[in-house]
This record gives sequence, structure tokens and C-alpha cells, in this order.
Amino acid sequence: MDLELTDEQRMLAESVRAFVSRELLPHEVDVEKLGEVPPDLGRQITQKALEGGFYAANLPESVGGGGLDCANLAILEREFGKVSHALQGFAWRPTELLMACEGEQVERYLQPCVRAEKTECFAITEPGAGSDIMSMATRAERARRRLGDQRLQTFCQQSYPAGLCHRIRGNGC
Repeated sequence: MDLELTDEQRMLAESVRAFVSRELLPHEVDVEKLGEVPPDLGRQITQKALEGGFYAANLPESVGGGGLDCANLAILEREFGKVSHALQGFAWRPTELLMACEGEQVERYLQPCVRAEKTECFAITEPGAGSDIMSMATRAERARRRLGDQRLQTFCQQSYPAGLCHRIRGNGC
């Protein structure tokens, strides 16, 4: 097995490394002191990531993503991993869960997330389970034509200013 990077992969690594050095690292100390990424800075980072072709790189080109394969995504992650997660989250990627969108959902959820017009959050944490999904006690039940809950999640990751919330619930299995 040849583990050497191709010329294209080296170019990707260099591009992401330059982006991280230029657009993210200069803000790391201030963000740590503030305890958050100021909204204007987050929007600037996202816009520059869109322009650089890094945003939604994990999703297929057919939906407007970068279409990177696993090896190239690992290279991208390695370089983004050199900076605070708080900052890299603004330059990163929508989840592959969005690829399950069908029909009207594509325009309502998938496309706005690919264009960074909407972001996502996850509601998975509940008392007694933390973020251990297998320990969740919440169970989804079919109630007419929609799913209802026996109880609500306690915390949401990155809920503000998300435009889409993935609610993770057990199914009784």
C-alpha cells in the first residue's frame, strides 16, 4: 500500500494549511479569552471557507459540495485539527445526514446548509446519558403522522444560531 500523498493531496494540504494559518490561527488567542467566536468573525470565516472551496467539502459535487473522498477529508481534518474547534467549526462542513433529504427537503434543508445559509445543531444530551447515545432514555413514538417524545433533551450542541436541529432519539431497540 502506497501511503505517499499525491501531488493533488499535497496541494490540498498546503491550501488548507494556508487557510488555517491566515484565517483561523490569528484569532485563536482572542477567542480563548472571550470564550466564544464573535458572530461577525464566524460569518467572515464561513464566507472565506466558501470562497476557498473548503465548506461542505464532504458532500458530493452533485449537491454543491466539494466531493472529497475519505483520504482527502482526512487531509482536510488533519490541517483543520491544528486550530481550536471553536474556529474550525465555522469553516467546516454540514453533516452527511443531510444526504437523506428528499423532495422539498433538499431545498429547505440540504441546499441552505451547503451554501452556509443555515447551520446545524444536535440535541443528543439528556440527564444520565451525557453524549453517550446508547444510554439515552428518550424514546420516539409514532403519534399520528409525526414523531412525539416521552421527554425532551436537556442540552443542544451549537444550537445558536443554527437553522436546523437534528434531534437524536432512541427508537426502543
